[in-house]
Amino acid sequence: MRLFKNKNDFPLGDNALEILRFVIKHPGVNCKEISKHLDVDKSLITRLCTKLINEGYMESKSGDDLRQKCFYPEKKALEIKEISQNDEKLFY
Repeated sequence: MRLFKNKNDFPLGDNALEILRFVIKHPGVNCKEISKHLDVDKSLITRLCTKLINEGYMESKSGDDLRQKCFYPEKKALEIKEISQNDEKLFY
């Protein structure tokens, strides 16, 4: 369910928004942790995280293991958080 009357009013899909919310609440999280929390396949998480990075919502840094990527929210992600919180208040 979307809080917006017009789907084009919001730039992210439901799955991408859930990933972004989780990364905002848990900076430095990796794909495995996101996948486990959201109960979604890791390949989908990887594709959506790559999309969010390319669109400027998140950044990735190497973790303890160079193969592991940790995700951190960007300023653009925090702006989306504010928009969605305000719309939720109006909706409910």
